[in-house]
Amino acid sequence: MGEVLDRINEGDWIHTFPEGKISQEVNSPLRRLKWGTASLIARATTSPIVLPIAHSGFEKVMPEDYRNGRRPILPLWNKKVTIVIGEPMQFDIPALKQMAPDWARASLSHPGLNKASDSSSDGKPPAFGSGGASYAPHPLPFGVRRCSTLLQVADELDNARSSGRLDALGPTLDEAAWRWMYTHISDHIWVALNNLTYKARTIGSL
Repeated sequence: MGEVLDRINEGDWIHTFPEGKISQEVNSPLRRLKWGTASLIARATTSPIVLPIAHSGFEKVMPEDYRNGRRPILPLWNKKVTIVIGEPMQFDIPALKQMAPDWARASLSHPGLNKASDSSSDGKPPAFGSGGASYAPHPLPFGVRRCSTLLQVADELDNARSSGRLDALGPTLDEAAWRWMYTHISDHIWVALNNLTYKARTIGSL
């Protein structure tokens, strides 16, 4: 992730698959997105331009259950693949950083507002706590916490404080605020990708 972030800060093109896994469920919506893509966008020195791309038909080129529940040895040919490219998106990261603490507190005070996406394998949204109760330092499950991007952000902030670079990073955000930012960015990307995927499937079925 650190190397990818460096590439983004240098203005290079980065292609990500934010679902984080292979899904060949043709008639179902996209799964919730992992936070990796959102974290890269939020932590970049300059907000990158996000170009959503969706496709349909690759499940026929390399079907997961081709024979005895296995993929074919080589990609199948003479299959129709549809690729749809959406409108570029760009997030106002400085504005989101200013909004994040207030929205995170609102989510803590009103659990019904918490629609957070999570990278945990159970697919359930993380629990921030109920009512106005404070949240634990690490509300993520242990298996996720060990490789959490949030911890990497915390380390970067600590390094920035010690080197005097904190002002360049904008306001200091706690874990709940980072979670809100990642969720907000991921949700917007999910909507764009889901709409494009529907278009790709519609075009592919014609």
